[in-house]
Amino acid sequence: MIIFSIGVNDSRKINGKPAVSPEKFRKNIVSLIKRAKEHTSIIVFIGLEAIPRFVQWSEEETYELKDV
Repeated sequence: MIIFSIGVNDSRKINGKPAVSPEKFRKNIVSLIKRAKEHTSIIVFIGLEAIPRFVQWSEEETYELKDV
């Protein structure tokens, strides 16, 4: 069994632009699944943590619930 714990970092915006596009995120997840299947057929994803509607992490980085 392989367990992936998914966080929210890929949903952050840097200077108002997505750090990772939704398409790139999807490709990354598909890649993780393909690689995991080389070792097991039991693959589990856990995560995302709850966040407020908007989080200002720094002057450049923000998180919005709708993006998470």
